Amino acid sequence: MIDGTFAAASRVFDLEQERKTALKVGDLNIGYLPYGAQIVRTSKVHVNTQPNLSESFYIVNDLRPDDPRIVSGDPLYGL
Repeated sequence: MIDGTFAAASRVFDLEQERKTALKVGDLNIGYLPYGAQIVRTSKVHVNTQPNLSESFYIVNDLRPDDPRIVSGDPLYGL
């Protein structure tokens, strides 16, 4: 499973930029985030203003329509 996961990730990141951009992150924070599209601001001792120089693809577990997070309307979870 681990090898398959890395192989799948490699296939996604090897896609042409236009195809990856079509999969861009949406309201539920699922999808592709290109190079420089995010500034990570987690430090309490340094104010970072430089973009993150990596690309990411965010995935989630599938949830059932009756999952409490879906039913409650939690904005961080979706079908």
